Amino acid sequence: AVGAVGRRAFGFAKKASGGVLGSIGSQIEGQLKRAVNAFMANNLDGILEKAVRIATAPETKQKISKEAVRMFDRAMQTEGKEVAEYAAKLPWDDLLEALPGQLAHNLNREAIRDGIKAEVEAALAADGATPLRDLFADDAAVTAWKGEAVPIVAPLLAAFWASEGAQAWWATHLPG
Repeated sequence: AVGAVGRRAFGFAKKASGGVLGSIGSQIEGQLKRAVNAFMANNLDGILEKAVRIATAPETKQKISKEAVRMFDRAMQTEGKEVAEYAAKLPWDDLLEALPGQLAHNLNREAIRDGIKAEVEAALAADGATPLRDLFADDAAVTAWKGEAVPIVAPLLAAFWASEGAQAWWATHLPG
């Protein structure tokens, strides 16, 4: 996984060694190509090390946190219509393909399970005795939600529970 910079560098090395060295004997040309490639690989290692240092630096984490807050604040000012238009353009098939594995991975983490459990307990403490129907404004809202949720959620749940990741989680986290 050399990346775009590495591919360009290797491409440059190949072009340079192929064009300039075309008249030199094949043995010398091979040695020079290996030397150029080794030089480029060593430089890429340094670039990658520097990139990792930058990405893992506390300052980078702070900048990412500040940017996340700024994006959240901006998102809260965005109209629902704009969000829906943006969401309609997303590659949903690709995103949903990764969902079962991601959920299984996250549900396998104790901190995630503890967080979900705490949220469920808090919701039940606040609204546990309230029938779900009472959370909707009227019968039309219930009918609309049912008409949209069931055709979308049922196949997603079926695909999720049929996935290897969900099956593995099921086997290790549920009693019996």
